[in-house]
Amino acid sequence: MKSSWADSLAGQSIRRAVEGLELPNAGNPPHGRLTISVGVFTIGARELALGDEVWFGRADEALYRAKAAGRNRTVVWDTPSAGAADLIAQPAAGGPIALAA
Repeated sequence: MKSSWADSLAGQSIRRAVEGLELPNAGNPPHGRLTISVGVFTIGARELALGDEVWFGRADEALYRAKAAGRNRTVVWDTPSAGAADLIAQPAAGGPIALAA
């Protein structure tokens, strides 16, 4: 199943909720507060047969791609050939979600 914009929004919602807590974290420059990176994988009818090991592996792959892109990011896993999605949601201060290809 190809992940959608809505999947990215779900991950972004969680990421922004944590960021909105504004918990201090001196070990997270330049933010200075707690942030998270999120990996998203969508399970559709075809993916049901794959099982939870594959599901978690794909979400984990997306998470590590988010971390590689920098802190405070959301990445949606897309296809086996592409690995984690080419869409990396980047935080935009007070604005809309910016997706970089």
